[in-house]
Amino acid sequence: MNSHSKELEFEKALVLRDEIDAIRKSMQEQKIFLDSPINKDVIGYYDKKTICICVVMIRRGVLTGTKNYPIEETLFDKEDTIASFLKQHYKEDFLPNKIILPFDIPEREEIQTFLANGKYDLIITPPSSPREKEEVLLATKNAELFLSSEKKSPLEGLMNSLGLETLPRRIEGYDISNIGPEIKVGSQVTFIDGKPSKENYRIYKIKTVFGQDDISSLREVLSRRFKNKEYLPDLILIDGGKGHLNTALSVLSSFDLEIPTVALAKQEEDLYLEDDFNPDMDTDSKNLLIKVRNEAHRFAIKNLRNMKRKASVHSPLDDIPGLGPKRKVKLLDRFGSIDNLKKAKLEEIQDIVNNSSLSETIFNFVKTLK
Repeated sequence: MNSHSKELEFEKALVLRDEIDAIRKSMQEQKIFLDSPINKDVIGYYDKKTICICVVMIRRGVLTGTKNYPIEETLFDKEDTIASFLKQHYKEDFLPNKIILPFDIPEREEIQTFLANGKYDLIITPPSSPREKEEVLLATKNAELFLSSEKKSPLEGLMNSLGLETLPRRIEGYDISNIGPEIKVGSQVTFIDGKPSKENYRIYKIKTVFGQDDISSLREVLSRRFKNKEYLPDLILIDGGKGHLNTALSVLSSFDLEIPTVALAKQEEDLYLEDDFNPDMDTDSKNLLIKVRNEAHRFAIKNLRNMKRKASVHSPLDDIPGLGPKRKVKLLDRFGSIDNLKKAKLEEIQDIVNNSSLSETIFNFVKTLK
């Protein structure tokens, strides 16, 4: 039940619990377990990727307990699985008088003879009455509830696989994307409790890196992000490989931060840790990391396209002789708008353009704009 709560699957857990309670109540009302001198076990079988066999133990008419046996992998069909379980589970000293199976199996009589060994009265049988069918249903529902309760959430899986001290409730994913050397962005997406938290998404226009240099761009983005140490993540995911991971760890170290960080490469979905590579991980947990990585990439591409569309619109700066697209982008990044550029001092323009003649041309030109 606890892991159900962590996965927010309250309704399923409650339905299973209520079904089990209803079956037990029905049995009690019918006095199924009362005044019965025999000891019997009722076998339940539930299969959903992982198999669970549940044994409901009834001793002298009283339900004394249940035991669940999960089976992770088997090459057997359900009949052979039950047959193998009977042979391994039952020993002479613990044989009940009767074992009720969830369904008939081909080896039933042979196993009955083998376990009884000529010394014990033992009957192995599928349910032969409405009462026994209800008992099997109880055992089967218990097996289903056990598997549901045992299933770990993707966050628990990540915590175990990555060796984290706490659940990674807040995960931040980063991606660097570009269209040519001039238009570059870094994206930050945030997942809280495994779900996108879009109010915590951020986009960073790359300001200090020229040309296509993902590593330097990542360093800039993470440096700008972690200057602010509020709302730190429990886990950082970088879209990239070992070099991207090392860059992220270096930036965190420069801010005296120790935040678990991994890098997930595309194509082969290789996962890089500081001291490990592709650790064992369940499918749901790996898929959550892939989802975060893909969302960071999607968000970056969306913003890149918006920037490209805006850049394609004619700007008054396009009419300045000698001013190329690279310097135009630098000016707009620095001042944000033509209006702000008109207010700039000549020295400020010179700092960006690094050409005295061109700086003066730009300074005089923008003054003529209305």
